[in-house]
Amino acid sequence: MIRLAILLVLCGWCACGRNPGREEGVGGPSNRESESASQSDTQSGATSERDVETPESADPSRTEQSEFHVEDALDETRKIAVDPCRGLDDEACYREGWDLAHPAAGDPRWKDALPYFHRGCDRRYQTACAYLGLLYHHGVGVAQNGETAFDLYVKACNLGESRVSCLNAGVLLLARTDVAKADETRAIEWFKRSCDEGEPIACHNVGISEVGAASARLWFRRACELGDKISCELLAKPPSPASADDPPSHSRWRLPPPPVLTP
Repeated sequence: MIRLAILLVLCGWCACGRNPGREEGVGGPSNRESESASQSDTQSGATSERDVETPESADPSRTEQSEFHVEDALDETRKIAVDPCRGLDDEACYREGWDLAHPAAGDPRWKDALPYFHRGCDRRYQTACAYLGLLYHHGVGVAQNGETAFDLYVKACNLGESRVSCLNAGVLLLARTDVAKADETRAIEWFKRSCDEGEPIACHNVGISEVGAASARLWFRRACELGDKISCELLAKPPSPASADDPPSHSRWRLPPPPVLTP
């Protein structure tokens, strides 16, 4: 009996010392289940973070495109600074310069106007070249420079602005010292082109180049009919043959007063 009692006591102690919660399938989850749940929660959190899209993550090119457009705008601004006539046709470019040089009120803004005239001439707009020639010829808005004026007149003349530019180019060419025969011939051709466009002084200059010849009076007559009083006075006098004592013809070339070239 004593032995039986001892055995019962020992069996009861063993039963009380066991932790039923650690047995799989009994009570709380096992270690493996806890680890699995933890991993699942981590993956779920990462997925939720990926699901929230920022504008950049939705379309990474948006940022690049935005920067590209900004650079485009800056590049356009730089081009306009280099070429003030960007986006304007040739006539509009010239008019912009004209409006700055001839404002309705206030002083002429030559510094702002000149780039438009230069760019217009670079684009082969004849009126811009002709006007620039006048400015350099007479020192208006720029330092006077006869050689630059001559080059601009020649360019304008060749582009078709014959009346003023061809006449002025011829006069400046013949005003040089030691004028070659070829240069004189070239200048007279320019005078004839200007005369054909209705410039009386150019017709007069052709007549001066042919003084002593019957053709001279024909040129004077054309000039007179166009309103040149000096040529009319010459026609009223009897023709006289050219003399060796006559001054060189280039000393009598006439240059018109600077006209106002309207747009």
